[in-house]
Amino acid sequence: MIKIRNLKSFSVDVDKFADRLGLDVVTVVKKLSFDIFADVVAGTPVDTGRAMNNWNISVGVPNHKVRKAGGTAASVASGKQGEATTALATLAPFQTVWLSNSLPYIGFLEEGTSKQAPNGWVARAVQNNMQQLGRFGL
Repeated sequence: MIKIRNLKSFSVDVDKFADRLGLDVVTVVKKLSFDIFADVVAGTPVDTGRAMNNWNISVGVPNHKVRKAGGTAASVASGKQGEATTALATLAPFQTVWLSNSLPYIGFLEEGTSKQAPNGWVARAVQNNMQQLGRFGL
C-alpha cells in the first residue's frame, strides 16, 4: 500500500486556493484529483499495462476492483480519463476522493523495482500538484 502523508494540510491548501480564486472547492478538488490521477496513471511503469489499468478513482469509498487485462499505455490512459470524469461527476462537498490500485506488487513498483519508471512516481504526482497551489502563495 502506498500512503501519502500530510493530506490534512493539503485539504487546507485547497480551501485557501479556492477562496483566493473565487472558485467552488468541489471544482478545485475535481481538477486536482483528475490531474493527480492522470499523472499517477501516466507514470506507472508499463510492461503488459496491467499495473496501469488497475488504477481506480472513486468517491466516498475506495474501489478495489482488479482487472486481469492490461493494454498499451495510450489505450489505458485514454480509458482512465473517462473513468475519472465519470467518478468525479458525483463528487459533493466533504466527500473523499480515492485513488487505489489493488495489485499486490504496486507498492514495489512505487519503490522503484521497475527500470521503466523511477521510484516514488505516485508521491511525486501528489507533490507536483500540491506545488501548483504554492504558485498562488498558499
